[in-house]
Amino acid sequence: MLRAGLRETIGARLRAERKRRGLTAKALADAIGIRPDALSLMERGQQAIPAELLADWCHHLDTRLTFSSAGIEQEPQSLPPEYARLFNTLKPQYRKLVLDHLELVVRLSEERNISSAEE
Repeated sequence: MLRAGLRETIGARLRAERKRRGLTAKALADAIGIRPDALSLMERGQQAIPAELLADWCHHLDTRLTFSSAGIEQEPQSLPPEYARLFNTLKPQYRKLVLDHLELVVRLSEERNISSAEE
């Protein structure tokens, strides 16, 4: 899952793009199949945006969300450059698959950390 600050940055960029296109939150929420209050939470970074929804959201805004546009100016330091280069050569559907798997790994790791702390 994304850190709260990153979620806020992405949400703010998406909200700005929605407004730039003259769409109301209700109109966009209806178009992507979510409740307006959920869209609002995501735009404010208070709720994570699932990868599938993010792709649909960007499609409806006719925009792309890149690391740079999301406010990430450099590749993560823990990612070796050869992995980043390889990732950048993948077709979009394979990039999505890789990111979905990474999100799952992070979520499982966080769940393990939470359950360990509760014991």
